[in-house]
Amino acid sequence: MKYSYFLIMALVCMCHNSCNPCVTEKPEHEIESINELMDSIAFRSNWGVSRNIYCYKDTLYDSYNIITTAEDTMGIDTLDVDAWYKRLLANAHPQKEADEMRREVENHQFMIRNATQLVEKLCKTSKESYRFCNKDSVDYSVILNDNPKEFLNVMRWNLSGGRNEFYVGYHKREQVKVTAKPYNRKPVQELLKKFLGEYKNVKRYDVSFDWDEGIPFPSGYYEEIHSKFQLRYLTKNDRDSLAASHITGTHYVIPVADEKREEVIKDFTNRILRMTAEQPVPGSQLNLGLKTKGKNKYYIMRVYELGSQKIFRLPAYQIKIGTWEKNTVHILEIDSHDSHRYVMPHNWEIVLKTHNTDIEYIR
Repeated sequence: MKYSYFLIMALVCMCHNSCNPCVTEKPEHEIESINELMDSIAFRSNWGVSRNIYCYKDTLYDSYNIITTAEDTMGIDTLDVDAWYKRLLANAHPQKEADEMRREVENHQFMIRNATQLVEKLCKTSKESYRFCNKDSVDYSVILNDNPKEFLNVMRWNLSGGRNEFYVGYHKREQVKVTAKPYNRKPVQELLKKFLGEYKNVKRYDVSFDWDEGIPFPSGYYEEIHSKFQLRYLTKNDRDSLAASHITGTHYVIPVADEKREEVIKDFTNRILRMTAEQPVPGSQLNLGLKTKGKNKYYIMRVYELGSQKIFRLPAYQIKIGTWEKNTVHILEIDSHDSHRYVMPHNWEIVLKTHNTDIEYIR
């Protein structure tokens, strides 16, 4: 056998005892599958589950991710939430803030108890598994079956600022037949044009978001998560400056009755999903969020993007979808022109132009 196999097995045996403290009391209902775990957290918190589909060369990566965070309250695994909540209110904590903290803690506890029980069970029947636990962190990696391209990650760690994060990721990848050129915008632009053509009285605005070099940005502005460590760009003139950001695009506002707008978003999402599966574009990424309505669950699109060929892991082109006021659906198509920084407001649905913190709103 290979040396790596012996190493993995040794780590599994060494870590078994240290992992035991990570497993809290058995939940009232034991979750039996990854899909059930995804569904359970989705019904507890709509924003808690996301799906990412990424195409690289001739491989399509499909991953489902859950992340929960909470204040690192002492003994959070077995915390008496009712007593802790009463102490918050007794210490004059604002009730709205205390309620939000309680939801975070309860979702976090749910994940710790259920995901840990599930992954422990899957480790026993998996093709291969690795696990490591100590007082502050958890790290599982599980190949579930004979397909090494289908695997599960479960991690827990402490963040700066006294917060605790728990992550579950379920990943699959497969080879696909690619007919589109890498970073090709044409397929999604044709899809968008056809979709918009099916609606009357669509409003169209030319938008721009500009940020000068050397100026940091405050809260309330959008930042790509994967670019956090690339904001300080080494320019020729100043080795410690913040690069400029230049984004232009088109903002479409579709008038639609409130009771139908979720269906409009679902329709657009399904078209993008079909395109991603049938005509995958290398360099593309689709991010979706799991939504629940009654007993129904479905994914809706958050953003479709094509990566930059010049700036590693920064988007060059994006389509976002959102809702702001009633009876409307907003679609934003933007180009970052290979800027080394990506800065735009969170509430882009009402913004026409920005230059640093100067904002011109859509009238």
